[in-house]
Amino acid sequence: MAGKAKARAHARRPLPRVKPARSSKRPARRPRSMRTPAPKQQPLAYVPTSYNGALVYDIATGNADKKVTEEALLLNHMMLNLTESSSKEAYRSGLSVGTTLYDIARLKHHGIQYEEYVPYLVEFLERAGYYVTYGVFPDKAIFRLHGHSLYIGARMHTFEAGVISGFMSAARKAYTPVNETACRNDRADACVFETSRTSASASLRRDMIDRFIEHVHGRASAGAYPSATFSQSYHALLASSLLQQAHMDTLKGIMHYIGSSLREKFESSAKRPGTSDYIANSITLLRLGTPYMDNMRRLDIRLAFDTATSRSEMAELSIAFLNGIFGKRAGKAIATESNNKGSYTIRLATQSSAGIRKSGH
Repeated sequence: MAGKAKARAHARRPLPRVKPARSSKRPARRPRSMRTPAPKQQPLAYVPTSYNGALVYDIATGNADKKVTEEALLLNHMMLNLTESSSKEAYRSGLSVGTTLYDIARLKHHGIQYEEYVPYLVEFLERAGYYVTYGVFPDKAIFRLHGHSLYIGARMHTFEAGVISGFMSAARKAYTPVNETACRNDRADACVFETSRTSASASLRRDMIDRFIEHVHGRASAGAYPSATFSQSYHALLASSLLQQAHMDTLKGIMHYIGSSLREKFESSAKRPGTSDYIANSITLLRLGTPYMDNMRRLDIRLAFDTATSRSEMAELSIAFLNGIFGKRAGKAIATESNNKGSYTIRLATQSSAGIRKSGH
């Protein structure tokens, strides 16, 4: 009996656990194609909601861009600063541009102090075509735009003052007025912007326009083009603030005056180039379209515009300029749309040949 009890107790004992042999091989991994990719966090992107917003975005992101001459940019600056109302409109447009630029910068950088965002403003101005130095102090900020420029006898950069003000106001969360205290177009070494603004002069500066006309006449007569250093998108941005419908009659009158004054200077010059060369040089210098001189005797002239950077109002100013430079010889200019290649043309026609001609340029 004792032997049977001992056998039963032995049978109830648990079997010893056997550990599996350790292998030096790593377990097989799932093929890469079968793995579930980790979700990537996409950076926030700025989506332009307006024409100006798209231009600001193109400049801020450094997209490839054509260049324009300083004279083309200065023409817009000059017309923006002729009266108090147009000067205020330029400043307000600049405020909007500066605020938009800050919104774009905020998606790239999450700073604590507003000074951290200032390099984005400087980068924008340099991509526009300026060379910039600046200083940010506890009580004010100073920005300097350097380079050689034409003497006009007035401060020209109300729009840029607005851009700086809009950006600084958005960054500081408080309105920061900005004033141009010195200007390259008024014999200063640099255009200086400080965070305090004074009101603009209300007088129409005829002497400023005449100095500009004298400069353009010299360039157009010599056929010497300066290097195009300013962003085409920035030129379009500046023109957009200029081309307000309320000011169009005044602006067209000014463009007609510039054209007729150039005609008088050309006719009184002892040494002068061919008529078609002089007109084409003037148009190209001021970026009033791409000229095609088909037949000068019949005044068959066309101007082509890029729809991406030239609003239709710019064509109206070009028409006024052409009618001024041709005087009594001209009939009228007729606008012709041709959007199949992303451009449109206008054609100057005499009274006898008035009509609309389609063009693929």
